[in-house]
Amino acid sequence: MVSFAFYLFYHSLNTSQSEKPITNNNSPKVNGETEKKEKQKNTEIQNKKEQEQEQEQEQEQEQEQEQKKEPKPQEKKQEQQPFKIIYITVNSNEIEDSIFNFNEKEIDDENEKEFDFDLGSQKKSKETKTFLSKNDYKYLKEKAFEKLSNLPVGILATDEIIQDGDFEKMNEIRQEFLHVWDNYKKYAWGYDQYKPKTKQPQYTLHLGSLIVNNLDTLLIMGMEKEYLEAREWVQNDLQFNNDAMISSSEAVLQILGGLLSAYHLSNYDELYLNKAIELSEKLLSVVFNDDKTGFPAPFVNLFNGEIEYFRDGSEKKYKLEELGSFQLEFSYLSRITGDIKYRNAAIKILKTLKELDNARGAQYLLKNEINTDGEFSGYINLDKKSRVYYEYLLKLWVLEGEKDNSKIRNYFDRTMEKLIERMIVRSRFDTRRFTFVGELKEKNNIVFLTNNMHQISCFAGAMFILASQTKIGQFPTYYQIAKEITDTCYQMYHTTKTGLSGEKVEFTTSEINHFNQKQVLRPQTIESIFYLWRYTNNENYREMGWEIFKNVKKLCKSEFGYSSLKGVNEDDPQQLDLMYYFFLSQTLKYFYLLFSPSSFLSLNSFVFNAAAHPLPIYR
Repeated sequence: MVSFAFYLFYHSLNTSQSEKPITNNNSPKVNGETEKKEKQKNTEIQNKKEQEQEQEQEQEQEQEQEQKKEPKPQEKKQEQQPFKIIYITVNSNEIEDSIFNFNEKEIDDENEKEFDFDLGSQKKSKETKTFLSKNDYKYLKEKAFEKLSNLPVGILATDEIIQDGDFEKMNEIRQEFLHVWDNYKKYAWGYDQYKPKTKQPQYTLHLGSLIVNNLDTLLIMGMEKEYLEAREWVQNDLQFNNDAMISSSEAVLQILGGLLSAYHLSNYDELYLNKAIELSEKLLSVVFNDDKTGFPAPFVNLFNGEIEYFRDGSEKKYKLEELGSFQLEFSYLSRITGDIKYRNAAIKILKTLKELDNARGAQYLLKNEINTDGEFSGYINLDKKSRVYYEYLLKLWVLEGEKDNSKIRNYFDRTMEKLIERMIVRSRFDTRRFTFVGELKEKNNIVFLTNNMHQISCFAGAMFILASQTKIGQFPTYYQIAKEITDTCYQMYHTTKTGLSGEKVEFTTSEINHFNQKQVLRPQTIESIFYLWRYTNNENYREMGWEIFKNVKKLCKSEFGYSSLKGVNEDDPQQLDLMYYFFLSQTLKYFYLLFSPSSFLSLNSFVFNAAAHPLPIYR
């Protein structure tokens, strides 16, 4: 459940003191005629007093009526002091302050009661107690929710940091998410994705991936109603027995990653852990069937246990990315279950790959396909066939607490040395300078570097900046390359007629040539912009991200969702009937986080898997 704990700071509580009647017990005693005269005299005095009191009461009533019409300046109430509401989500470790001004209410002295709202194990920034009547508490809580309903929730911040969250932009991004989500719920609920023009549902994993992928997104964006609906679907409808061949690596990145992230962010909802274990047990028993290498089969039918390698029936081969997609998720699962078998299975894959590389002279850079005999083929790049392998070499080390003298961190650094030496290209034309990651290919035993770069490779900016900011020391080279690659990826957007990049570009001596002019709303460029913003606090990165978001909204938003675009460098680009699952769970998530307060899902506390699911770093 998504819940909130409130501390109410209520200043200037004016409780009036009621006047007590004054009694006089020292009256003299009198007798006889004197008493009679005295009584008569007293009666006259009493009548006179009563007449005077009646006159005074009439004058007071007239004055009160006049005061109601036009209060005297000296009798106006002082300007009311605001009270502060500090609210916190159950999945957070810090407190956020937000100021709201409400009119002060009368406090009923007789019903006044102390309310001490306990945040339990959560961190308290101040010792605070508030004295309110029950009615006032109810009133203020309702007002607080009314105000909070117009703001993104789930935010962590302090009084100082909250100023670097752009709530207006966050809300606009949140509304675009809802535009897609509401149409998905209406036309394709339970499917993996849908077509935004024809509203046709689509299966890819047969696991409701758009729902599972966005459990954490819904929590992050504070969408309680939508989150509870998604949770109900997971509880009642998510089954791992569909008779369909699916990608085992994508099931891990999207489904297992989504369940594990939701488990942590929901304050450890056992539903997600149980589902994660169920899926992992099936994968371990079926796809990890090669005892020699430990390599998992790329495709699996969770219903009957059948496995496949290349879907076209060709020679058995593995993609490098498929082998590098298990390490984060299985490591975290082992940590929270105490069962090391998951991590062991994932680490064995890396050990085998390292042994195969050592056997050919430790080249570190691996080609993107491997057959069952351990022979590498294909080419070397950072696109969809290999990206996750290189990314997870670093992120596994970060997730597990950045251990000193870690073999995996050392292996990552040596791999990056080779990559920088052989694949990072710096080119200049006109007044611009571009840094990009080329592709190493081989033809007739001649290895050459292309000037091509895929949109997916733009994740490298995030990878290098993350590698530069670690406890074992600063890496100036990584830091500089991260900035240069991210700026180049931004220019891939900025220099087109639409302000959107194509899928693949070529860097010539005079221009960026978008020879694949399709824009499919990928997250990698905004991911790197987000990382650079978080580590540098340079406002330019937010400006880059907002420019891209506005162009995406302008050109890709359609009646029933968001559409991919064809012709990014043409005067009349065309919307396509295509929207991949990652637009919501990755692209919009990174847009949202770019404008959130810096302490929210801090990169010092979380590492994002390749499908943008945040997992807590071991400390």
